[in-house]
Amino acid sequence: MRKLILMTLMLMLTFYSASACLAVYPEPDGTACLQMFQGYVGGNLAWYVCTDTSNYRFSQTQNLTFAPKLDSAWGVAAPLYIVENPLGTQGPIFSAKPGDANYSGIWTVVYVKWIDESAKTPLISEDQIFDAETAGDLTVTPSDPHNVVDYPIVILGSLASAREIGLGHYIIPQFIDIYKRKITLPTFNVSCSDGTTMEPFIKKIIITDVGDEALATSLGANLAPGLLDIDALNKQAFWVRRGPKPPSEVPIIEFCPDNYASFNAEKEYTPVMQYTILHSFIAPSTQITNKNYLKLLIGNGGLVIAQSDQVINAPVLPAIADVVVCSRCIKVYLFDWFIADNDRINLSFNGLTLLTDFKLPWLIKPKCLELCLNPGDNVIEISALTRGKWDSCTIGIFISDACPGYINFLKGSHLELFGLTTGECAKINIRYQ
Repeated sequence: MRKLILMTLMLMLTFYSASACLAVYPEPDGTACLQMFQGYVGGNLAWYVCTDTSNYRFSQTQNLTFAPKLDSAWGVAAPLYIVENPLGTQGPIFSAKPGDANYSGIWTVVYVKWIDESAKTPLISEDQIFDAETAGDLTVTPSDPHNVVDYPIVILGSLASAREIGLGHYIIPQFIDIYKRKITLPTFNVSCSDGTTMEPFIKKIIITDVGDEALATSLGANLAPGLLDIDALNKQAFWVRRGPKPPSEVPIIEFCPDNYASFNAEKEYTPVMQYTILHSFIAPSTQITNKNYLKLLIGNGGLVIAQSDQVINAPVLPAIADVVVCSRCIKVYLFDWFIADNDRINLSFNGLTLLTDFKLPWLIKPKCLELCLNPGDNVIEISALTRGKWDSCTIGIFISDACPGYINFLKGSHLELFGLTTGECAKINIRYQ
């Protein structure tokens, strides 16, 4: 039965990748495997993922990215009810679902506490909470200190049926492991800048919720009209250039977390972003990689804002060299980005040397390693032995959770380690959950 369900999901994945992926803009650059949690909305099951919180203490206990700027959405974002003393195991109760006027994926946390122990019952809807409060059976208290969380709903109903969640449901590939309660969602590369040096670096985001119906459909995200109610204080800029541009150029966001969980010190980071489309009047070969250069081009007319009234919920995921996978055994494909470059590497996995003085093959015939992971963190360590015609190693790495037997860039994590000079070392952290 399990094999049958998994095969059905894989067939669904293949169908969607062929029919819908080309419509997505920006196009996905990879995937991320995220743990789902069970809650309720309107008396039905709601499966959600957890990313960010405005509350420092909550970020420590729940391992969420600390995003204090979200605090300005407190009282504006719809309530999410957390039961402090439930009857048995009790997931949170959402007050809105994707497509509802007040749904945003961002929530004001409200705590529920039973007064009458004998009245305790599983709570599965907001109306049920209100009725019990009116009867004097429980109290409802808004979070103090404030707590605003980013908990996008990804599935309604049972995981076995993986029911679509209505208008704005995911139309690009997703894979659901109903046994581990995990979902694989598309990721998008974005460019951020170091706050001091302005050097650009790449981060990955997921786009779970979008305030505009047309953009939600094109990005394959939830329709989330409630995002439009969140004021400018809570948003940051997301810029994307339309028209001819270098193929390697990615959207630019204004602020990224400089670390994860409670260690993030970038106080301006927020997952709520103003999606801004720019028309370009500069040479198509000009690559824009940091926000200061982009703002300069807007100021001198090289870029013109075409539209900026759309809002997305786009949490930033762990660093590009951090990969989360759902399967214990994975395949790692290694290749050289440039044909006949003769770059060589040493490679070890969890301290065990696997490759010594290894010449990287080209993309069309990659070296494949099958690795079985330990629970928690695993480390692939690569040292560069540059012997090619370029000044540095140009390593491509593809980590596949599904072990497809060939490289399919929609079903794994694609990393690029450019610029490794002789003797330099790169570490890739892989977390098996």
